[in-house]
Amino acid sequence: MDFRARLAFPFALALLLSGCPASSGPGGRDAQSPDPDGGAPATCDDRVQNGGETGTDCGGGCEGCPDGVPCQVDEDCASRVCGIRLTCVAPTCMDRVHNGEESDVDCGGGCAPCEDDRACGSDADCVSGRCQGGVCAMPAASCDDGALNGDESDVDCGGGCPACAPGAMCADASDCASASCEAGVCTTPACDDGMTNGDESDVDCGGSCPACAPGAACGGPSDCDSGVCTDGVCAAPSCTDGVRNGGEVGVDCRGPCGALCPAGEPCGDAADCDSGVCSGGVCGAAACDDGVRNGGESDVDCGGGSACPRCPDGASCTAPGDCVTGACTGGTCGSGPTFVGYATWGQMCQTQTDAQQDAIMNTECSRAHPGTRAATIDEVINRRIAGLPATNTSGVWLIPACPGCAGNTNSGCLSGHARLCVNPGDAWPTTTSPWSSNTNCYQTNRTALCVR
Repeated sequence: MDFRARLAFPFALALLLSGCPASSGPGGRDAQSPDPDGGAPATCDDRVQNGGETGTDCGGGCEGCPDGVPCQVDEDCASRVCGIRLTCVAPTCMDRVHNGEESDVDCGGGCAPCEDDRACGSDADCVSGRCQGGVCAMPAASCDDGALNGDESDVDCGGGCPACAPGAMCADASDCASASCEAGVCTTPACDDGMTNGDESDVDCGGSCPACAPGAACGGPSDCDSGVCTDGVCAAPSCTDGVRNGGEVGVDCRGPCGALCPAGEPCGDAADCDSGVCSGGVCGAAACDDGVRNGGESDVDCGGGSACPRCPDGASCTAPGDCVTGACTGGTCGSGPTFVGYATWGQMCQTQTDAQQDAIMNTECSRAHPGTRAATIDEVINRRIAGLPATNTSGVWLIPACPGCAGNTNSGCLSGHARLCVNPGDAWPTTTSPWSSNTNCYQTNRTALCVR
């Protein structure tokens, strides 16, 4: 029996001998217990120390007494601590009693915060800073708390936290920065591990691995060796995909493609370029001084109706305008005759054959311009005559010499037809069929086109 119990024993024995009940009613005794001196019954609010109270209206079954009031047991005190001098003492944070402002024994309130699972009234009462349902709880999981919690696969990584580094635990590839989870551990992906991981778009290809073959999955053109990703799948190279691939020399040209490469595209040699010019591995644009027949030229750096000069005699031509002399015969520029002037003569088809008419024109040209002759139909339409005016400036219907000189059928003519002729002021025709000027010249004064 402890010291306070030995002191309380005689007092308790006296109560029993006096016939007072040990406890009844509020506060541990009947609220109307008879006064031992025969007065009014003792109560816990009669402002008198009676009925076993250790202080006025406190202790001994009434509410606990304030500090400094006598007590017999801890329950007599509001602090629930009865000191060794049988006096109620103030609560402290180390008296092993839940008292004062504490939320649990010696913690919370004005004392140190409580550990998990202890009672609390607010977050401030808890070491964790988290009071849930009146009990201190573990702190909420976070990605920087140094603990494996929440949905993390390893400490502060995986799940809803940042992805884990190689070597950390994982549940699946999404937990790993490498996007590779093997046997529950994040691994460093490789381009030969037989898996789609890391930044690969398909198994061991795409991303930072070698480009994928046609048919593999892709996220963009760079994932494919063809450079073409269509609807998430690598496509095979073609000559119309707008990409240099499949052995092409330039974009969609040469190599397996038939098209020659335009200016600006890569080339291996001149044969790769539509200009025939490959300089420094790049196709050049056609020019009038590149030493190559290109850009519509009729021969090397000349003709063709382009900005290039006309071609000299002996060069290829397709029209008289390709040639310096204005003469293109059989696809070759030749030195044609030169226009000298006109000669007047009289035509009468009823008495003159075509040959006789041509002879008369030659005679009159020679008389008017010694050393000249009459120009032929072929020389006129093919512009083989140097210095030829743009139109017939003679002022008279002009008849070129045969062959190919026949005009409208005319039975009154010895040759059976009228002659083709050029009206005054007309431009020179360029074909005999159709003839763009007059087709019915058969008699009267005419002119011949004299050339030397």
